[in-house]
Amino acid sequence: MSVTLQMIRALLQELIDRIDSGRCSTTEEQNERFLSCLEMFAGSREKTYNKTEAMRYLGMSRSKFDKLRREGKIPQGKKVVGDVSRRWTKEELDTFHHIS
Repeated sequence: MSVTLQMIRALLQELIDRIDSGRCSTTEEQNERFLSCLEMFAGSREKTYNKTEAMRYLGMSRSKFDKLRREGKIPQGKKVVGDVSRRWTKEELDTFHHIS
């Protein structure tokens, strides 16, 4: 293992330890940005969008997004283990975008 990978592993382990012990003081915005970075490097995982990102991608307000989701015009999104929010793939959002 390269020195760089060892450093990444050590930093990730420190973050995991802080999360597990309740000592993680990052903001939700920082968490979302970090998650996006991790997903980019995860390889096989498709890019997903949280609600705010999905709304921006589709160019609509939160209330419009929620209304269309309730009406079934936008997919419900998928829950992620350990997270209360939902995530949407680009493909799901593009499908809606093309039919709207």
